[in-house]
Amino acid sequence: MLLPDEVRKRLQRAWPERRRRELAGDAEWPFRVVLGAPTEAEAAGAVDTFRDWTAAWERWTPPGEVHWEERSWSRLGRQRIPRRLVVGSAERLAELVGSGHEWRGLRARREVVRRELPASIGGRVFAAWHEHVGALSESDFRRLVSVVLWLSVPRGRAVHLRTLPIAGIDTKWIEANEAVVREWVAAARGLDPAIGTAAVCELWEVPPKLRVRLLAPELRAVVGGLRDLEAPVEQLAALALRPRGVLVVENLASAQALGDLPGVVVVAGLGASVTLVSRLDWARGVPWGYWGDLDTHGFAILDRARAVDAEIQSLLMDTGTLLAHRDLWGTEPSQHTAGLTHLTPPEREVYEGLRSHRWGDRVRLEQERIDWNRATAAIDSWSSSL
Repeated sequence: MLLPDEVRKRLQRAWPERRRRELAGDAEWPFRVVLGAPTEAEAAGAVDTFRDWTAAWERWTPPGEVHWEERSWSRLGRQRIPRRLVVGSAERLAELVGSGHEWRGLRARREVVRRELPASIGGRVFAAWHEHVGALSESDFRRLVSVVLWLSVPRGRAVHLRTLPIAGIDTKWIEANEAVVREWVAAARGLDPAIGTAAVCELWEVPPKLRVRLLAPELRAVVGGLRDLEAPVEQLAALALRPRGVLVVENLASAQALGDLPGVVVVAGLGASVTLVSRLDWARGVPWGYWGDLDTHGFAILDRARAVDAEIQSLLMDTGTLLAHRDLWGTEPSQHTAGLTHLTPPEREVYEGLRSHRWGDRVRLEQERIDWNRATAAIDSWSSSL
């Protein structure tokens, strides 16, 4: 016997998915909630509860219509039983769960998109991004429509994303909205968004650079004795290097502190661009190591790298290292919250422990805080196994 407050809570939980489906054009109406009507024996066994339940539904007022059923029971006589609550539309459901204003705003923005942008952006494409779009200020929403409209027209690679001739488009705006721009322009142009923002939007792109350190004299001899190099990834890929292993180190200071290691190339400071290493011809087919911060974002970067090379070995990203440096912990400003699919069981244990605050609120251990003797011992052990 579900009471009105319980049903309202259920509908509040169901609303986000129903909202998405309605925007995508997949929702079916009316939406029905069975109220858990009792049998005669159940009602007779809890008469006061039964009467309170029916009385609560008699007081129900729209939105939502209560459907009743007449029953004749041998012990309780003729009874009028509330069977289900029926909600006839998204508008009524939104009002019922207290999201009427939000829903009207989303509907209005959907109509703007339908009216001003290519039809392929409506429906499911809009629905997939409706939470992001709904959270935008009115000025940012208008910028989004203007940017997508401008980029939907082929013009050649004449501009960079940050130099679009549209007012209010700056680095901060681009960082916050690049993903939705890419997805919507891809839909407008009939492209796969996985090819990247520059390719989807036909934009000029600054060639990505990598910072590498050659820790072996024989590798430095190939480039005139240079130890530290920073250059576009395609130029680095063309070097005639033959390393025995590649060590990805997220913190540049930690990478610069490393001494000579036979056959090892260090790639430093990549962050989320860690997959660029796979574009280095000489890095393919050799073992990779990864050493990053012991925090949720460090594991997210490791997960991204392992999607490219499943055999990457993590260094110093274990529970023992974390707990051995408790006095040097910091606080992660914001945590990575998505599920990761390429971690080993021990790595996943640490990642989930950090996410669940097992050892404290948003614990992090930055890699430069790790005892250097412990760090070099782990790296020496990895390099000697190559």
